[in-house]
This record gives sequence, C-alpha cells and structure tokens, in this order.
Amino acid sequence: MADGGTHYFHYVSLNSAVQDAVVWSRTYNYNPTDANTAYDSTLDSATDVVVRNQDYTTYCGYSWHSSGGTWGLTTCNSLSGFKCEQHTVRFDLSYFNVVSRSAERGLACHEIGHSLGLEHRDTETGCMERYGTYPTYLTTHDESHLNANY
Repeated sequence: MADGGTHYFHYVSLNSAVQDAVVWSRTYNYNPTDANTAYDSTLDSATDVVVRNQDYTTYCGYSWHSSGGTWGLTTCNSLSGFKCEQHTVRFDLSYFNVVSRSAERGLACHEIGHSLGLEHRDTETGCMERYGTYPTYLTTHDESHLNANY
C-alpha cells in the first residue's frame, strides 16, 4: 500500500509508447478516483513511482519475452512499516513493439494499480486481472478500494 497523498511519477528515459500508455492510464483510470497522480520531473525521495522501460530478457528472477512471460513488473524500493515509500514500475519494450495501443494502456493500468496497492483480481474483468491482455479499465471494486484509501 502506498501513502495516501498525491502519487508522484518520474519517468526515466521512456519510449514514447510507454510514456503515452502511462500518462493515459494515470489520466483516465486513476485521476478520476481519489488516488491523485502527478508527474515529478525530479527523481528524489518524494517520488512515489519510478517508471522504466527496457528490452528485458530476464530480470528479478522472471522470464521476459516468452509466451506467458513477464511484460511488466512493479517492485517496492523502500518499505516503511506496511507502506511502500517508492516503487519501480518496469515495462518490457518487446511487448510494446508487438501489441495494440489498447493492450499497452491495459498493461500500464495494471502495473500502476500495483503501485497504488491494488492486487490481482480473478473474479471480475478489469486491468487488475491476473493473466492475459489487460482491459483498459478498473473494476468498480478496484475504484472503491482506491476511493476508500486515498
């Protein structure tokens, strides 16, 4: 779970498709909820989410590029009690090279959701579902969770 304040994002040399997907998801999925997000041009201790992209093959014990492999990953860099003070969200460029804009936005929705404390959902269709090409929207359950915690 992140802190309850504005969720600041810093982009590290992002590919334009990745940046577009992240900005779209922040604007249309998360800012309409009580979880306010903003861009942070300076990477410092106030940054809540560092967004990176790379052509990953293996990272953090995960296989990337393979069928059913990892396309994005959210990790906690700094934990304080039960709150993560800073996350890193990573996107695999090989995924962005072969999927639709909708799939890019769905993956951004999914990984940003993790940085805000959302977990995988198996009972409803939405961007937090566990596997597959993610839809570009949050479920009402996930929206309610964000509104209750921010």
